[in-house]
Amino acid sequence: VSGDTIVVGAGNEDGGATDSGAVYVFVRSGTTWSQQAYVKASNTGVKDEFGGSVTLSADGATLAGGALVARFGRRRRGWQRRRSHRSPRRA
Repeated sequence: VSGDTIVVGAGNEDGGATDSGAVYVFVRSGTTWSQQAYVKASNTGVKDEFGGSVTLSADGATLAGGALVARFGRRRRGWQRRRSHRSPRRA
């Protein structure tokens, strides 16, 4: 959580490949929370579990998720990937 923004990781989300993962971004206006974005790394594969862990910067402008580590920056019209790299696969 950062101010009026919260990110929720979904490492087992299957929107491209089994357990490839995703991150949901929600923003608060007054007392109402609404989904702002569905963030998915473009190069995910089976069992990457992007969003299995997720962090949001203190200013709410950058999010990062792993095990496929991808960084996204907030832009006026959504989120844009800044960079990514693959973590070593778990045994």
